[in-house]
Order: sequence, then C-alpha cells, then structure tokens
Amino acid sequence: MKTVLGKIWHSPITLPVLTITFFTFFSRFLGFVRQYLILRNLTEIDSDLLLSANKIPETISVVLLMGTIYSSVLPIASRIESKDSNEQNLSSYLNLITISLVFLVGILSTLGIIFTPQLLQSTWFTSPKIWEIVQQKNLVEEYILASRILFLFPLTFAVQAIWGVFITLKKRFLVYSLAGVITNLGAIVALLVSDGSFVKVAFGMVWGAALASLLFLYTCFRDDFKAPHFSLKWFREKYTQFKVDLWQTWKLFLPRVLVIDGFYAANLLINPLAQNQGQITAFDIGNSIQGAFFIIVTSFGTVLFPDLSKTFHSSKTDRNYFWQKTKQYLWLSAGLGVLVTLVTLIGSPLIVNLFKILGQKQDNNDLIIQVAQLTSISLIFRAIREILVRYIYIRERVWQPLILSTISVVAVVVVTFAASFLKIDAALSASLGFIAYNIVWVILAIIIFQKDYLQEKQNKELIIVDPS
Repeated sequence: MKTVLGKIWHSPITLPVLTITFFTFFSRFLGFVRQYLILRNLTEIDSDLLLSANKIPETISVVLLMGTIYSSVLPIASRIESKDSNEQNLSSYLNLITISLVFLVGILSTLGIIFTPQLLQSTWFTSPKIWEIVQQKNLVEEYILASRILFLFPLTFAVQAIWGVFITLKKRFLVYSLAGVITNLGAIVALLVSDGSFVKVAFGMVWGAALASLLFLYTCFRDDFKAPHFSLKWFREKYTQFKVDLWQTWKLFLPRVLVIDGFYAANLLINPLAQNQGQITAFDIGNSIQGAFFIIVTSFGTVLFPDLSKTFHSSKTDRNYFWQKTKQYLWLSAGLGVLVTLVTLIGSPLIVNLFKILGQKQDNNDLIIQVAQLTSISLIFRAIREILVRYIYIRERVWQPLILSTISVVAVVVVTFAASFLKIDAALSASLGFIAYNIVWVILAIIIFQKDYLQEKQNKELIIVDPS
C-alpha cells in the first residue's frame, strides 16, 4: 500500500492534478459565494431571468467552444508538436484556428444580439408563465439587455479555447485553472455593487471572462507563442503549410457543433417545463453542488488529455503502452467517481443549510438538495465518461461523438418529458434526464472502446511494454 501511494505521489501528473483541483475548488467556492449573493441580493424572478438570459450564450460557450473546439484542436496540436518541436509551426496552426473561430463566433454572437427579443419570447427559452411575470413587472427591456451583454461571453471563451490548448500542452495548468476564479470574481464584484440589478451582474460576468482571456494571452506570449503577421503573404504560406491539419480540425469540429452535453440539454428543457418560480434556480444550484465534488475527476481528465494524446502520437512508445495507460485511467477515474458520489450525498444538505443560515431570500432548499442528491447518481458514469470521451477525441473520430450524443439526448428528452407527464417537478424531471444521458452514453462508448481494443489486438498481438 505504501509503495502504491509513493508511486502516485511521485507521478508526473499528481502535482498538476492537485494544482487544478485546488484552484478549481477555490473557483467553485467563489461560485457558491456567487450563488449565495444571487439568492440574497436578487429576487426569485430576477435570479431566474439572469440564468435564463445566460442559457444560449452559456450553451454556445461551453458546448461549442470549451468542449468542442478544445477537443478538436488539442489532438492535432499535440501531433504537430510531437512531429516538429518548432514553436513557430505550432503557433501558426493555432493562429489560423483562432482567426477562423473568432470570425465564426462573432457571426453567432451578432445574430444573437440582433434577434434577442425573438429568442427570449420563444417558449424554449422562457416559459409562458415566466414571460407573463416579466411583462407584468416591466422587466422586458432589462431581460433583453442582460441577454445581449451575455452574448459577448462566447467571444471571450473562443480565444480561451484555443489559447488553452497551447497552455495545457506547455503544462501551465495553474494559469488554465485560474480562468474560472477570475470569471467568478467578476460576477461577485458585480453582485456586491449591483443594487439588485441583474443587468449589472451580467456585465460583471462578461468582464471577468475578458480578464481571464487576457491572462491566457499573456501566458502564451511569455511561453514564446508567435503572433500572426496579418499579411496576405503570411496567410497564403501558412494555409498552404497547414491546409491538411486545418481541414482535419474543422472536419472534426463541425459535426461536434451538434454534440450536446446532457446537462445543457436538460438545462434547456427545464425552461418551458418550469411550473413555478425558483425551479430553474434550484436545478442550476443543485447541479453546481454535485459538480463541485466532481472537481478532482475533471482535474484528472484535464491533465491526462494532453498526456494521453502525446502518448498516442509518440513514436518512442509502443501502442500497447497507450492501451495500458488508458485502462488504468479508466479504473482510477471510476474509483474517484464512487468517492465523489458518496461525498455529494453527505455534503449537499450541509451546503444548502449554509445558504439558509447566511440568510437567503428564496425558499427552495429542499428542492435544491433533492436535485443535488438525485444527480449524484450520474457521477460514476460521468467519471468513466471523462476518460472515454478523451479516448474518442484522441483517435480523431469524426462521427462517433455526434452519434453518441444524439442517442443520449433522445434519452434526455424522453425521460424528462415522461417524468414531467407524471407530475414530477421540472427540476427533478430534468435531473432524471441528465442521469439517463450519462448512462446511455457510457454504455455505448464502452462498446466502441472494447471493439477498438479487440480489433487492434487481433491485428497485432499486444504485449504490454513500459518505455521507462
């Protein structure tokens, strides 16, 4: 036992995992402070409107950018770095991706700002009951303004997504984990000076994300990231040089635009299903609580992604070592999932009671605890998914992520609406849909993983070799 613990402690990934875990915990702590201030400083309808205004920008930012573009770029960037240690080539490839991505996201954000009123009036984003309350309290203009401010979020996360690839490849995990801290601080400062205005809070959230992007930019240039020359000759030369890699990136990226994470699918479905005030907030806070205890698993996944990708593309290691390493990560991640499930079941009532002691305005504590404990069922499957999804990305599979997501989202819709039909609260119905997504996704991914392993084993007898 002592030997095993010693190996874990001296492992090269231990310190980065602990670093990300610590600062992500701190970020989540600030997130709880933010949630508490929302409960204390905003009314139920104002807090619901703030969260609803952020639904579309947040979905674009997290699903389209922080997950999709990062997973599409990192495997190819690690392949370029493994093949050629020239920093100029890696920087040029990432510059091409950044320019094209900012152009795409700029168009989406502009369209969102233009058509904000129409989007918010849609029942998919605001339930008829909530919209009626918005009109009665003359909050329509503020609701639209807050949503338009938050549509700037995707632009800040677009640059973070690309520069985050460079930062993690250079193992600057401290800077990478500080993005959430800075973003939450921006929201907290805004809440403290908001005087109950959710529009000011929206502005503070965007300002915090912009500061985090500037920190990423500074770190990249400090590590010899090369800026583009912005000349026609430069674009023509670099496009010719990286044409194959560039198109492979977008070939991976575009189908993944349609990949929807289970939480965001459930998060969107709850809006039209909300039967009364406070359910949207309860679902958001309940999932924030169970997600807080999942930090160590996501930190583990963040560190191992570039590590596994470099192992896969390295010419110095046998492919058998890659399989051995991936399976070890799967078992370790599953064990961590069991641990955080138990911690969530015990800790969620304590956190919610802390909100109550601190003097929150809203009275939905029981529903928040129920959401947190119910969704904790999905944590083990999410932990396994952390490794399997990265395995699929490293293999540069184009359609598998979309197929897995589509089938799993169908499960979300079916389970959520079925639970709602049975008169279960919207927050709990969406939670059941989220659980169904993770279970279905993991079962399908394990089938793919096992099939790949058996096929490669059949083609070449696997002998486990540790290059060290």
